[in-house]
Amino acid sequence: MDSQIKEAFFVNNPLVRCCQGDILRDVRFVVATDFDVETGESDITPVYLKYGVIISQECDLEHDFNAREGTKPNQDKYLPNILILPAYLPDEFKAGKHREEGVLGEMWSSDNFKRIKQNNNARFHFINADTKFQVPELIVDFKHLFTINRNVLYKRLPTVYLATIAELYRESLSHRYSHYMSRIGLPETTGA
Repeated sequence: MDSQIKEAFFVNNPLVRCCQGDILRDVRFVVATDFDVETGESDITPVYLKYGVIISQECDLEHDFNAREGTKPNQDKYLPNILILPAYLPDEFKAGKHREEGVLGEMWSSDNFKRIKQNNNARFHFINADTKFQVPELIVDFKHLFTINRNVLYKRLPTVYLATIAELYRESLSHRYSHYMSRIGLPETTGA
């Protein structure tokens, strides 16, 4: 039986709301890197992601949008922040130069990178390029999760939105992400 899904991506046009699987580019926001409870002062650090993928649950994003657009908003459905995973370009990633300046990542050998590209490394998700949608090959890192204020992202959405991952591929990404985040680290024990 032929699949009804003919492409791995699509473009939401008109762009109305954020969706799980939205690929964003040139995303800039700030995070508080230190906070003094007594004075209320915080240090703010700018974050720049060449690419990112929204990973918040689709139903939460939809409920948030509908509640805010409704005549009787249910503020319980409001999301204060949206989860976004950074997506790195392969050449920078392999060289360990994919994060912000001054942070050197692991350099990946051909064999280890091949495992990532085949989605055989639980920490990463590989997205294939698609020239029609201007999506380059990307490596999503499940360990480097960010949150971005919902209102800030909505203001910038028209300028940072690139494409959306089609539902089946989005579900694969979401499943792999939730599997990675639910892993259990067991302590090392001394043998009996």
